[in-house]
Amino acid sequence: STYILNIFIRGFVWFGLISSWNILSGYTKYINFGTAAHYGLAAYITGIALRYYGIPIWIAITLGVIASTVLGIIIGIVSLRLSGPYFTILTLISLFIVASLFSNLQDFIPGATSEIWLPPIISGFSRVIIFYYVFLVIAVSSFLLIYYIENSKLGLALKAIGDDEEESLKVGINSFIEKFKAFVIG
Repeated sequence: STYILNIFIRGFVWFGLISSWNILSGYTKYINFGTAAHYGLAAYITGIALRYYGIPIWIAITLGVIASTVLGIIIGIVSLRLSGPYFTILTLISLFIVASLFSNLQDFIPGATSEIWLPPIISGFSRVIIFYYVFLVIAVSSFLLIYYIENSKLGLALKAIGDDEEESLKVGINSFIEKFKAFVIG
């Protein structure tokens, strides 16, 4: 039924968001509230691309991911120079800045506080079924990305930073670069 599919869709969305948060915060112990800003920007750009430009959903999602990555680069360069509560506060501030930007753009591009109309994607299929498969792919991709990071040099470096950042520097791990990779990926 549609109700059950919507529950699964929400679960897939939350799984993707939690996986994203885990990449930086789970491994390095850096509490990052900016993940919600990245997620919101990606959703906003995807919705705008679908509504106003009629772009196919996979291209719209790709544009949202690119916008989120650019935001991650900008915020990461600034915030990863800090640590502890200073990093956490700066990422929280970035979340409020992005949310404020969306609210202020409401007069020009609706969508921040209202539902964006989504066109039929493939005729013959309901939107719920399409979104179920779209978010299933995103959830599975998130799982595979976490699995890859867990078993890579990046994952090992992030765990070392989380255990003791000073010691990880002594063994040759550039903590800023590794945290930056995790921040942008997440």
